[in-house]
Amino acid sequence: MAGLLFNIPKRKEVDPYSIIKKTQEYVPPKINIRGTSLADRIKTIEENIIEHPHLLLNTDELFIEYVDSIINDEYVAIDTETVGLSFNDQKVMVGLCIMGSEHKPAYVPIGHIDNITEELEPKQVSKDCMKEQLLRLFNSKIKFIYHNYYYDAVVLYFACGIIPPIYQDTLIISHYLNENESHSLKDLYVKYVLDKDGEVDKFSELFDGIPFCNIPSHIGANYAAQDSKMTMDLFKFFLPFITKGTPECEEYRLEKISDLLYDVEIPLLPILVDMKIRGIEFDFKRAKDLHDKYTKLRDDAEAKLNSLIDIPVNFNSPAQVATLLYDHLKLPQIDGRSTSADILEKLDHPVAKAIVEVKTYDKLLGTFIDKLTEVARNTDGKIHGNFNSCGTATKRFSSNSPNQQQLPSKYNEIRNMYYAGNGNVFIGCDVSKQEIVVAAETSDDDNLREAFYKGLDVYSHMASLAFKVPYEDCLEHNPDGTINKDGKNRRKQSKAVLLGINYGKGTKATAEDLGISYDEAQKIIDDIKSAFPKLAEEIKWTEEQVKKFGMVESLSGVRRRLPDAQLPEYEFPTKDKYEIARLKSGIKKCRSFGERMDFIRRNNIKNNTVFISRAIREAFNSRIQSESAIMTKRGMLNIATNKRLQELEVKLVLTIHDEVIVTCPEQYKEEAAELVVKCMQAGAVGFKLGITCDVVFEKHWGEEG
Repeated sequence: MAGLLFNIPKRKEVDPYSIIKKTQEYVPPKINIRGTSLADRIKTIEENIIEHPHLLLNTDELFIEYVDSIINDEYVAIDTETVGLSFNDQKVMVGLCIMGSEHKPAYVPIGHIDNITEELEPKQVSKDCMKEQLLRLFNSKIKFIYHNYYYDAVVLYFACGIIPPIYQDTLIISHYLNENESHSLKDLYVKYVLDKDGEVDKFSELFDGIPFCNIPSHIGANYAAQDSKMTMDLFKFFLPFITKGTPECEEYRLEKISDLLYDVEIPLLPILVDMKIRGIEFDFKRAKDLHDKYTKLRDDAEAKLNSLIDIPVNFNSPAQVATLLYDHLKLPQIDGRSTSADILEKLDHPVAKAIVEVKTYDKLLGTFIDKLTEVARNTDGKIHGNFNSCGTATKRFSSNSPNQQQLPSKYNEIRNMYYAGNGNVFIGCDVSKQEIVVAAETSDDDNLREAFYKGLDVYSHMASLAFKVPYEDCLEHNPDGTINKDGKNRRKQSKAVLLGINYGKGTKATAEDLGISYDEAQKIIDDIKSAFPKLAEEIKWTEEQVKKFGMVESLSGVRRRLPDAQLPEYEFPTKDKYEIARLKSGIKKCRSFGERMDFIRRNNIKNNTVFISRAIREAFNSRIQSESAIMTKRGMLNIATNKRLQELEVKLVLTIHDEVIVTCPEQYKEEAAELVVKCMQAGAVGFKLGITCDVVFEKHWGEEG
């Protein structure tokens, strides 16, 4: 009997799909306000909102009448209101902000909640009417304008069942016209349309903590309708600058940017929306196995760490780790009392290494394995991440919610949680040595091109010219397959230097990468530049350009503004020319770096040398990164629009720097791979060099087979 009483059954394994099913039911967002009631807060909002001309279309008849009136307008600006920013939130549209180019801005409520009855407000447009009228607009000849189409299109997809058309996106335009400023609609509107400093009325600050669905529609309409007006007005301001043949476009030489916007960036957006909506299959079994494996590894590493120390330490607390290492163990301080992973490695102490191991496994669990599992469970069992086409200053993609570009390649099995789906395979296609190809094309260096023309290993070819030894003596392997130690080292050095040049690394950083002295690194850099004179000339010319104009441009026309390159070395706390001359003289007389820094500090001089050198180092790399980004984007467009690939049901799912990944029915993978490669190669528009691509087939990402 006692045995039965204490024989507690094991907890059943949680079925992730039962959890997923529950998440499909919409749960209203929580209201988070402090120190007042919801009614009082709404009253305060109503009293403080400044009225703007707008229409509230809160019946089917009013909405239909408005659509009738704008159906022949040239442009229509659209914005959506939802309860939040997550993928699940995007499935619940609260209202539509809309403005025809010849009409007043309007707001169309469909999901506002009466805070007394907790039911939908009675006077709102029906979902059927919303869908019917949106489809009517989308099937017309209207040119649709958005500010962040990538977000609004997902919302509109769930509202009407199709990915909506687009003509332009003021968010994307702003990234191309000035990547260094705020891209907030309101900030851009104030700066360019109102032509003044400061901020427009930010009604959202009044709404803070209250989901938009809980704001009465007649109040929210005044705020929301303005978004469509600001989008329309901002587009009209931008339009002459991105329209070839206009005085504004010609004056600022924006013809290439116009081409990139209309031919690459805007056509790519619906494809990115399709990738997000479709998502990627997630293998919960793999995730569970990885969770168990890395939990044990972390626990074992933590036990090992605890066996080496005699005081309890929270390894996630930098202060506690610093106390342990620098006060208790008396280890030498590097870079102050830093506890970063690279510093802990340099300490070369068993405790420091044990801490790195524990933190590594803990991060892999928390940031990747468990986080991705949670993300997939909270949607539909898939990963629906964002890919932001202008997510970086150079127009490379960024990724978030989750960041799929940061899944660690060193722990490749973590990528195995991504699954191609039953009957499908992933086809991974990346441009071989993309940045080196772009550097060769940008510099027009014949010596660099030669390796590609002859089908040689680029880095071994570079090493051969730089070190003046035969090509065979710079290969990683001997003819019999054994390791060529000297050749491997020469190739490693040439690769590090060329990539360092592309990334704007200085001699010191290159020396650290290679584990050699500063002088040795400088000699290798000089040898590489000597062997590839046109590349060296192009880098020097680029640096001169950024100093002169504060800006550089890629081959296809992407601009990178680096205004810090034009800063004066020093800014003085006086306008008196004699005092400035004295201070400049004082700086020159300093005999050491430390003495100079002390003089600058004591005399309140602003030192810009670090900012200037960083901007100059970024200049050439920016050109390479930008052109590489456009090449990849063009390749993606080619893949998505290729009719045969569409027939083979090939779908883009991921882009990771120079690589794209598609899914394809397994029986078509060979034909599809050949076409995908051709599409990626065709992305190198205008290149003299032939582009090569590497292809892999995988059922699970990162698991070739």
